[in-house]
Amino acid sequence: MQQKTKDYGIIVLAKPYERYDATELVDLLYAVNMRLRAAGRRAESLMSPMEEIRIINRAKLILIKRLK
Repeated sequence: MQQKTKDYGIIVLAKPYERYDATELVDLLYAVNMRLRAAGRRAESLMSPMEEIRIINRAKLILIKRLK
């Protein structure tokens, strides 16, 4: 069951489990979530300058074509 759900991002905790195991799992999931959010913010901050460069390059290309 766990192998099938893993591909969809679903985590399965098999019973019986100790309360400590569940707490540890929640802490781990929280840490992973925070890392993913930070990576997403970094990716967004890198995409903005790249998009600006693309727009500027398109504008340059249009100017070059019109000036020929």
